[in-house]
Amino acid sequence: MLRTVCLTLLSATLLAQQPATGAPQDAAPRPPVRPPDGGTSEVLESIYIPPKPGAPFALTLNTEWVRTYADGNTTTVTNHRFIARDAQGRIFEERRLLGPVGSRGNSYLSWWQHGDPAAHVFYNCHPYKKVCYMLPYNDPVDVDPTFDPGVQSFPAGSTTREDLGRRFILGIDTHGVRVTTTLKPGVLGNSQPWVITREYWYSEQLGINLLSIRNDPRSGHQTFTVAEISTAPPDPKLFDLPDGFPIIDQRAPSQK
Repeated sequence: MLRTVCLTLLSATLLAQQPATGAPQDAAPRPPVRPPDGGTSEVLESIYIPPKPGAPFALTLNTEWVRTYADGNTTTVTNHRFIARDAQGRIFEERRLLGPVGSRGNSYLSWWQHGDPAAHVFYNCHPYKKVCYMLPYNDPVDVDPTFDPGVQSFPAGSTTREDLGRRFILGIDTHGVRVTTTLKPGVLGNSQPWVITREYWYSEQLGINLLSIRNDPRSGHQTFTVAEISTAPPDPKLFDLPDGFPIIDQRAPSQK
């Protein structure tokens, strides 16, 4: 009986020391998996919508982004999205993905955004997760309404401002300006002068640009065009948060 028990224990020990079935005993150890190095991450900044009370609108914005690469290749991505502002200055914006023309990802809805300046809150609502994230509303950018044409020099280069006159876009009076910034070689590691141009057609009535064109060697050619616009008060329901979406407060304690 004792011999049988000893043999059983010996067999179990030998089996425990054998490699798993199908695993070669002389297999080389697999190298550790590591995250990839390098790469870039870019975000396209769209037109700025200030909370201007008494100037309601609803518009469709078309965006085109063309980039040229070192090998001469180019990529073009586009989208269109809806934006509205009511007479109180509350803002509703769709956020949509950029994609090649005609692709399934072109203008894919990614967020609804609701800005309420009076309440100092901003909501990012995810249409598929069905949740809204509450954030603090950022104060509007302080924009100098005066225009000073001419050349302004600074240590890194110079900026030229040109008055392009007035132009009606979709029946709305706009004022055009072209700003050209030239950076000296070496400022950003550039071997030659770096020229960045921005042209915009601004509506004093609405406080927004109806057409904006930007050329920058780093980011390419960007065009923002208001394709449709109405200055009638938009549907008030646009500024209500989606029904049934829970709100997750992501503000810092000092901002609540």
